[in-house]
Amino acid sequence: MAASHPITSFSRCARGGVAIEFALLAPFAAGLCLFALELSGAAVMRERVALAAEAGADAARAGAQTMSDVEDAALAAFGFAGSERLTVTVQCAPDDGLRWIAVDAAYEGGSVLQPVARATRRTRLDGVGDLCAD
Repeated sequence: MAASHPITSFSRCARGGVAIEFALLAPFAAGLCLFALELSGAAVMRERVALAAEAGADAARAGAQTMSDVEDAALAAFGFAGSERLTVTVQCAPDDGLRWIAVDAAYEGGSVLQPVARATRRTRLDGVGDLCAD
């Protein structure tokens, strides 16, 4: 009787082929799942940061009295989870004789795919309060 080769013995055994296929494909499937998880987390964080910047700009447009009020509105819109890593910067930016305010929100330490999420919203202050009074 001739000695059989190990590879040919696997080809005759259905369970051996399935085991090899699983061993080769399982790491790719697990990596794909982790990538999808990270990608969705990065997208959610980007939206939360954009929402925070938009809320700060809305608060300024609605007549916030101080820069701190604008920052508080942005932090409240972002939510409690992770707010210690959110930085909100409010700047008055006069442009062509008009009064503008820029609200910049940045979140550091997000996901592997997007370590920093940043959004800036500019809004024009049309006679609303004296937030950027000269």
